[in-house]
Amino acid sequence: MSKPFSTRFIALTLIGALTLVACGKEEEKPAPGAGLLASQHSILQYVPADTPYVIASVEPLPDSLLDKIEPQLDEVLRSYEVLLRQVLTMAQSEAEAEGSDPEDLAKASAVIEELSSLMSVEGLRGAGFGRDSTGAIYGVGLLPVIRITVSDGALFDAALARIEAKAGEKMDVATIGNNAFRFVEADQAKVLIATFEDQVVVSAVPSGFDDAQIGQVLGLTRPTSNIAEAGVLAEIASEYGYTDQYIGFVDIERIVS
Repeated sequence: MSKPFSTRFIALTLIGALTLVACGKEEEKPAPGAGLLASQHSILQYVPADTPYVIASVEPLPDSLLDKIEPQLDEVLRSYEVLLRQVLTMAQSEAEAEGSDPEDLAKASAVIEELSSLMSVEGLRGAGFGRDSTGAIYGVGLLPVIRITVSDGALFDAALARIEAKAGEKMDVATIGNNAFRFVEADQAKVLIATFEDQVVVSAVPSGFDDAQIGQVLGLTRPTSNIAEAGVLAEIASEYGYTDQYIGFVDIERIVS
């Protein structure tokens, strides 16, 4: 049974917000000279070697550059806040046409207010996303995964709990082994939101996926061959002069096939 409008709205807007920070911001760092793009200790260990697309940042930008970028990022985040409100207005119109409960619409508005508190550099830091965060957007097959490292997973969970409180309801929770994750049913799909100590993972999978398939998407089961050991991004960086801070590709032929 699908959750009410406000809970679905939380999940979908969180995906949008996390996409903004996914590629600017690793786990344990390897020894100098090991090459982060080929390191088995970076966030790339979760990305399948045969992924059809990936955009990754496995090394933070220098502080001197971030000092210049962050004021512009604040402006982008403020613009995203405006976009969220426009999306809310459209969603409310759709919900009203479907005869949704006005109380759900009021809760969705309260959720936007809470999300707005995250729409700044300081707001993101309060949710665990800092200068040292790294991230990747990639496909497990065609299924999109956003994976971001955070300073403290508890900070993100606390921010999510505040949003749930404004919505007046909590997302569903499931476990695989000892690993818990939140999820929201949306039509024929499940939106997954998981916090694993120093990582936040968001994805969307078909509703019929079993635990083994969900575990693969969330990275509980690591890919047999990952993109770091395959050297795919390292080769691209070497050929085109890219850096570890921002690199990726989209394989149209693989997506089509």
